[in-house]
Amino acid sequence: MDGKIEETQSTEAILDFEKFRMNYLFDAGIDFKGRSIQLTGEVGEDFDFSFVDNALSELERLNRKRIIIKLNSCGGSVTEALAIVGRMRSSPCKIDVQGFGVIQSAATMILAAGDKRYVSKYASVMHHQSRYGVNGKHSEVKHQIKQFEKEERLWCKWLEELTIKDACFWYKQAQDDFFFTAEEAIELGMADEII
Repeated sequence: MDGKIEETQSTEAILDFEKFRMNYLFDAGIDFKGRSIQLTGEVGEDFDFSFVDNALSELERLNRKRIIIKLNSCGGSVTEALAIVGRMRSSPCKIDVQGFGVIQSAATMILAAGDKRYVSKYASVMHHQSRYGVNGKHSEVKHQIKQFEKEERLWCKWLEELTIKDACFWYKQAQDDFFFTAEEAIELGMADEII
């Protein structure tokens, strides 16, 4: 009889832990029922590769159905955004991205990487050059600037792969902050539909 009581208590403890875990994940922006992940704030600060990787792994573990990423981000770390894009593109699930609010800077790459891309008609979309803080001796600064230029061209090449515009277009537009509407995001091939 004691064995049954211990087994029941153990099962209840596991269920309690799972409820706690699910509530935590929901509060963190992962909705298991809706199969969605909310990415809100600054890339690398408010969400990062680790969070997205863990969220996708949890949803992929359950089944291979479509996953939705709900994006509202002013951008942030380019390296974190590229890691997130790489993880999205390697998922066995189709991933839709829905852009709301602001989709700017590094977040534009996350939007463009979706299998199906949606953008709210109220969204503010913006592409620009990466921002870098440069320090050091003159020769070091010159070298860093060459590397940044190389990275900028590579970033634009990746945007070419994900949109209908070529790398030269994205490079030219990046010279200043390039804001565009939801309709223009569709024309540029960064989004497929307005929601």
